[in-house]
Amino acid sequence: MLCVICDDLEGERTRLINLLGRFGENHSVKVQTVQFDSAEALLESYEKIKNADMIFMDIYMAEMDGMTAAKQIYAKGYEGSIVFCTTSADFAVESYSVNADGYLVKPYDINAFDHVMQRIKHRWERDIKTISFSSERLNFDVRLDDILYIETYKKGCRVYTRFKNLETTKTIGEFSQELIGEENFYKLSRSFIINFRHLKNYDDDNIYMDCNHILPMPVRTRQTVKSDITSWRWRQMEEQ
Repeated sequence: MLCVICDDLEGERTRLINLLGRFGENHSVKVQTVQFDSAEALLESYEKIKNADMIFMDIYMAEMDGMTAAKQIYAKGYEGSIVFCTTSADFAVESYSVNADGYLVKPYDINAFDHVMQRIKHRWERDIKTISFSSERLNFDVRLDDILYIETYKKGCRVYTRFKNLETTKTIGEFSQELIGEENFYKLSRSFIINFRHLKNYDDDNIYMDCNHILPMPVRTRQTVKSDITSWRWRQMEEQ
């Protein structure tokens, strides 16, 4: 497991290295670490660490802050986990707007650290879960985490993923039976199932998803949808 640590304080980097070493020993995982003392240095070396399993990112650093750096890292296509590290919980909500997988407050608590690592382990397990359907006479097994949303289309559905859009005769009802039990999928309306993990923002009129997709906010159930989104975000935070 390759872990990148970006913090401008050497002592904080050392603490994380020790915690990772302990986690690796307890779970029989070989942990390798790469250190950076600034967000700029990490971004300059991105090609060398783009396949890292996770990045521990300090938020308050001398020049570029960790939140800005994380947004740039994801914009480059990073698919691993980012965990924010900071002395304050002020950025906890914003961290979910960039799909962070964890938020650790300094000084680090061993139990909190282990909880975040277990969450990331759960994400790795979730990443291998797929859903099957046919499209244009071909059979596909699509990772659940790659699905942005599903929309009714003709007599079936159109599945929007991070990489391509697929049309299928599988109905929204059939998808609902398989997906609604999954913690991140939500029946937005008769026509849409969305993946909360790819929801960037919303307002009274629209739902803003990753990859610049914009969906209409249901008028009649607007308040319920807003409440459900907020509840999901709070659950994610509580699991930290």
